[in-house]
Amino acid sequence: MDWISLASAALAGGFAGQLITLFFGDRLGYKRDFKNWLRTERFSLFSQLITLASSTNPECGYEKWPGQIRAMCQRVHLLYPNGKPPKSLVDAMENVFQLAYAKKKGRVEDVEKWTQDIRIDSSKLREELAKCLHGKK
Repeated sequence: MDWISLASAALAGGFAGQLITLFFGDRLGYKRDFKNWLRTERFSLFSQLITLASSTNPECGYEKWPGQIRAMCQRVHLLYPNGKPPKSLVDAMENVFQLAYAKKKGRVEDVEKWTQDIRIDSSKLREELAKCLHGKK
């Protein structure tokens, strides 16, 4: 094998490696960065939602509370492909929202029962969020 063939083979391999890195490296990096961002965003949003939903005496007042819960739940939808989280998570978010909305509208007759219900449903919501966060269905 002569030196010219060897030099051109090394140059061609280096050039091909550069092209592969240029075209596919950026795409792989984007996917990795998006995955990391999504995980961080889920941790942040899920913890904010649990903090808000777990409050039986919210600082914002009962007038604004259901709206804030609904807004956070809509943000959760954005973190899933096609805006569709698992049905069990959607149901848990809806139950917490409905309890908060009932409190806002003054439809709560037994405050102790409502307090117990919101705690139970907040715990179910927390469990569903944890399942989604850790990839369990």
